[in-house]
Amino acid sequence: MKKWIATKILASIFCFIVSILCLGSVELPAFAIYSALSHIPNHLQLPTNPLFIASTEEKKEDIKKGDKKEKEDKENKKEEKKDKEDKKEKKKEPINEKDFEPILLGKLLDSPKDYLNKKIKFRGKFSSFTTLALDYEPALRKSKDFLSICIFRPDRKIPLSELKLAYPIKEAKDNIVIRELEENDLIEIYGEVFSAALDEPWVDILSIKTIESATKSQKGDKNIIDKTNKSSKNKTLKNKSKKEPKINE
Repeated sequence: MKKWIATKILASIFCFIVSILCLGSVELPAFAIYSALSHIPNHLQLPTNPLFIASTEEKKEDIKKGDKKEKEDKENKKEEKKDKEDKKEKKKEPINEKDFEPILLGKLLDSPKDYLNKKIKFRGKFSSFTTLALDYEPALRKSKDFLSICIFRPDRKIPLSELKLAYPIKEAKDNIVIRELEENDLIEIYGEVFSAALDEPWVDILSIKTIESATKSQKGDKNIIDKTNKSSKNKTLKNKSKKEPKINE
């Protein structure tokens, strides 16, 4: 056994010297000797140079770190790829307006079941953001995923609470029309009736347009009033000047 160990050590030393002469490197031969000696049983091993052991341990640590970093890089690339794919999926395609049937609100409210799973479009004046279309089990649209809006009745300034309108929050964040809605804005809604629970129409909003802004409309009305006032003042002044008698000098 001792002869076998001696032969093994001599062979390793020989390989070490040849490697230094050929490669000019100490690390690889050191690793070779350490590998050879590691096969000798512990109780028969001769004292080994700690420099060899240290260098090989460092090598192992570097390899482990490299593998870990490579794994992390792969995972990060996968996540980036997934995010890009998700963004592509989320990118909403424009609707085809021809697919939507124009309806009167009265007909929709009278018979919501007739329009179930149908694409419809209608106009109304924006009232407010509400929770009317949210968190109701038979026609569930969760408040964490959707927002709800309400429009006024066509004949008076009272919210039309029977009509439930839901819109996805994720899409609302990127939708400037939704973000800038003001009371009395005239809007056109493109939607799909997804439920007739409580014998009322529950509509998923697929697209929304502002037809006329309430602010612009008020400015226009004000301008008309101002023009009317000016013209009436001018007429009064003209009439006054006609009625005043001329003074002979």
